[in-house]
Amino acid sequence: MKINHLADNKALWALSMGALWERFCFFGLLTNLIIMLVSYWKTGAHVSYAIYGTYATLAFSLPLLGGIMADRWLDRINAILMGYLLVILGALGMMGAGQEAFYAGLACYLVGSALCRPSIATLVGEYSDIQGTDKNQAYTFFYIMLNVGAVLGPVIFGIASKMGHLQWGFGVVIAGVTFSAVCLLGVSKWRMPSFKALGSLLLCAGLLIGFVLWLLIHDQYFNWVMLFSGILVLCWIVTLFTRQNNREKKQLSKIILVFFCSVLFFMVSLQVGSSMTYFIEYLVNRHVWGFMIPTQWLTALDPLFVVLAAPIVIKCIGKKPPILKAIITCFSLCVIGLVFFALCSLVHDKPYWPILLLALAMLGLGAGEIALSPAILTYANEQSPNSLRSTMIGLWYLFIALAGYLSGYLSQLVSIMSFAHYYLLLAMMQMILLGVVGYLWWRQRSPR
Repeated sequence: MKINHLADNKALWALSMGALWERFCFFGLLTNLIIMLVSYWKTGAHVSYAIYGTYATLAFSLPLLGGIMADRWLDRINAILMGYLLVILGALGMMGAGQEAFYAGLACYLVGSALCRPSIATLVGEYSDIQGTDKNQAYTFFYIMLNVGAVLGPVIFGIASKMGHLQWGFGVVIAGVTFSAVCLLGVSKWRMPSFKALGSLLLCAGLLIGFVLWLLIHDQYFNWVMLFSGILVLCWIVTLFTRQNNREKKQLSKIILVFFCSVLFFMVSLQVGSSMTYFIEYLVNRHVWGFMIPTQWLTALDPLFVVLAAPIVIKCIGKKPPILKAIITCFSLCVIGLVFFALCSLVHDKPYWPILLLALAMLGLGAGEIALSPAILTYANEQSPNSLRSTMIGLWYLFIALAGYLSGYLSQLVSIMSFAHYYLLLAMMQMILLGVVGYLWWRQRSPR
């Protein structure tokens, strides 16, 4: 039976709701982790920043392992449900009274998130095939729901923190994830995994939680662990390619090239959490009619515009744009956003104008993200062999982690140049890639 409206697709709603609450927890923690470590546990600033970096990096690199577990040992429904369970246990741990319980809960959450993220994204594509929904439209809806969670998480956790009851935020996470698990069980044909598969998963998940907990406590070894892990992943990718036939090798090569393009965009987009936050907090005149707009409200415009710009972007590029067209649109909007950031830095101390220019800049980044990410998820789902779909989605998250790592190094350039020059430099980088991708698209469309 063909589903004409996304609202009728119960499976899509159930999966997207789960992703919303997982992202709610991620961004709620991301914006409040430093406050919790410094204020509640009296952790030093240097150690707190190190833990923050470890948390942000692992949140995007561990889903590769979650995707491999789902493809190898479990069906994706069970991987998601196990992930939900660990997220709930993690939230309960972080609600606890002790610092050790908080770290253990954070480790549980990271592993649970790693299990459910790639499988949820994979099942969105599979259910859209089964129920007749356009795949790119389904992924767009899914990505909108993700960013609703990204907007609500910092707001709810921020309110709870201001009231002195941060555990309320984790209570909302537990309720939301539990509800999502019940909904998923209601719309799917759940089967109990074999004892062998369940035992393998529990063993791997337990070891992984222990390893993540060790990394959070001994953050001084994090860079070495990441370097060693990067070498292992590179060897794994080479081995993966050698096991595929020629057609699958070509498909996987195209997917990885598209992932590299996304790295260059997210290197800029993730500046919202580093150089752009610093710029807004310490340089921008945020006073409007006697009220100082909090920095968190302005940085939250990025995910908010992902949600609001979606209908306009879909109307402009179509419900299922070719991947190169989506990349060109994304980088064009990103360049426009960076130009507005550069203009904002020139008038940062003036009244009103900086806020308007910041809003336009965030609109460019948010609209670019909604043009790119659903198209990449659709492309990866369609081009990947069925046995590697969750793995490839996990690999995409790993590429985003790489983008975040490079973004941190890029942001250090503001110490040797002005913000205006820095944002114009980023815009030039995007324009170079835009020219390369535009040429490839022209070659693809031109008659031979």
